[in-house]
Amino acid sequence: MDLHHLSQIVEKLSNGWELRILMLLSLFLQTILAFFGDRRKYATGFWLRSVVWLAYMSADWVATFSLGILARSQTNSANPNLILVFWAPVLLLHLGGPETITAYSLADNELWIRRLLELVIQAGVVSYVLFRLWSRNTIIFVAIPIFVSGIIKYGERIWSFRLANSENFSFFSRQPAANVNCISPMEIISSSIQCDETGIFHEARVLYRTFQMLSSNLILGNMDSRMTYEIVTGKEAEETFALTEIELGFMYNRLHSKVTEISPRRIILHSITCLSSISALISFSIMTTSKNVYSKNDTMISYLLLVGAVLLDCYSITV
Repeated sequence: MDLHHLSQIVEKLSNGWELRILMLLSLFLQTILAFFGDRRKYATGFWLRSVVWLAYMSADWVATFSLGILARSQTNSANPNLILVFWAPVLLLHLGGPETITAYSLADNELWIRRLLELVIQAGVVSYVLFRLWSRNTIIFVAIPIFVSGIIKYGERIWSFRLANSENFSFFSRQPAANVNCISPMEIISSSIQCDETGIFHEARVLYRTFQMLSSNLILGNMDSRMTYEIVTGKEAEETFALTEIELGFMYNRLHSKVTEISPRRIILHSITCLSSISALISFSIMTTSKNVYSKNDTMISYLLLVGAVLLDCYSITV
């Protein structure tokens, strides 16, 4: 076997498995970020920071590069592999990232406009792939729910960037004093009657809101000052450090993740993304059971991508 023939074999294998390996790598990176993205709140070890940094820097690049390869292969091929159609919205889902990390550093939050432009471009590429193969196969109905979920997750990530950048973090300063959501007197009562475990989270939330007001150059009223004083005074050192730890956790979530206070909007969006992933997995299972027309390797990879999406969505609910 001459060297030229060997190089042709290697090129053929790489062309056939390049995209598939990148898809699995993208899923692997998302899993690392989902499970270790928020561990920096509790640990500062070199290996943890290195792994999270490497996964964060690689995840978007791998997903974007894979999307380009997928779009090119489906456009140039006379007989495109139809099972790869819904891999494009899966990549959009990966670009949305997990709940546990949006920004590795504060500088990432300042680039939310660039991220918005990237969303428009990448969503346009995925839409082009789906539109081009719209009427060729029923697998398009597996791709649509994943596409919807990907748009929501990517949009949430950009919204988190926007809220955490330096201009919008001090949001109280942009509101008239009468409209500021200050601490209500009822919170003084409720914080004193709740159980210890629940009460300390409530007190930390109140102190965090007080910090937000101070960071916006607002002057605390008498009620707010008394509330803060009553929370801090009389606590043991261990309780004070625990309170500070929880408050810093709230700050970290605001600056580096999608995890914020539970709201009806967040519940609705999470429900849509989770149900979309589950419906796509069920539809694909029914489709592959009734039609054995796809290669076993592509079918197995597709199952891994869909099951991974469902598990990551379920995990995000517990965060």
